[in-house]
This record gives sequence, C-alpha cells and structure tokens, in this order.
Amino acid sequence: MNPTLLSQYVQGHKKPSKKQTEKILFGIHQIGQELSEINLIYRQ
Repeated sequence: MNPTLLSQYVQGHKKPSKKQTEKILFGIHQIGQELSEINLIYRQ
C-alpha cells in the first residue's frame, strides 16, 4: 500500500474502502503475529 495513501487514511483526509480496510487489518494482524513470535533473551 502506498505510504502516502495510508497517511491520508490515518489523518482522516480520506476514508478507505472495505477492500482497503481489509488489507490494512490483514497487515496489522501479520505484524502482531510476527511480534508474538519473537523470543527475547535477557542476559546479565
């Protein structure tokens, strides 16, 4: 997705279509899934 278009959605200048909203939500869910799979190792 074009970063400029996404910025316009975030700022409320434009409203995404249903299809675009689904793409945005899919991307957010992907990021969440990737973050949940991170294993952090704490070393002293």
